[in-house]
Amino acid sequence: MARVAALRSKMKSQVRVPAPPATWQKGSRLGFWADSSGVDVVQALKSCKDKCREYAECTHERVFSIAWACRSEFSALNQCLKRQ
Repeated sequence: MARVAALRSKMKSQVRVPAPPATWQKGSRLGFWADSSGVDVVQALKSCKDKCREYAECTHERVFSIAWACRSEFSALNQCLKRQ
């Protein structure tokens, strides 16, 4: 048990969290989802909420079959996001 605790403390000391990139938007919890062209991905996802929900419902309880079973939902979500 003592060896496990020692190993855990050693692993915690080795983990380093990278500094946030300069492109992060201030005040946004998901600021790293803003690309260099100024597109705010979070806002785009909010505007395509219905398409996101349809895709999420399709992918629920699927693993490998997502690629072909949810192709139409993914395509609709992708087209909605491209318009933003």
